[in-house]
This record gives sequence, C-alpha cells and structure tokens, in this order.
Amino acid sequence: MGTYVTSGTGTAVAVLTGRRTAIGGISERLARRAPETQFERGVRRFGNDICEPGARLVELPRITTNSADIRAKRRKNDNALQEIAR
Repeated sequence: MGTYVTSGTGTAVAVLTGRRTAIGGISERLARRAPETQFERGVRRFGNDICEPGARLVELPRITTNSADIRAKRRKNDNALQEIAR
C-alpha cells in the first residue's frame, strides 16, 4: 500500500491523521470485538468446566504438603517447649 518514489522531490499536505484516515478507520473497526455468539459462550464455558477440576487437582497436593509441613513444625516446637519446661 502507499506510493513508492524512486527519485525526485515532492511536497505533501496531510489532511487527516490517525484514526480519521481511511486506514485508521479500518484499524479501529478491526479492533472492535464482535459480540460473543451462543456457540462461543458454550465453548468457553465447556473449556472452563474442563480446566477447573484439573487446576484443583494440581493444587491439592500443594495444600496437603503445606499442611503436613505446618503440623511437623508445630510438633517440633511443642517438643522443644516441653524440653524447656522440664
């Protein structure tokens, strides 16, 4: 697109700039998002329904491991306090 000049001189006058030009208008229309169709909404929801349980299954070992670590540290602290109390 546009004009290619290989030699010579010239003068240009910019009448419109940015979004007010024809290409700017096209760019603006392309940037707008079309409303989501019922099919697209269903596909998105289905994907979320599939991914959510998987994410929870991945998170579960981390939660249980952290809980076990906390309990172990608590027992260690309790034992240390009992030794101090003797």
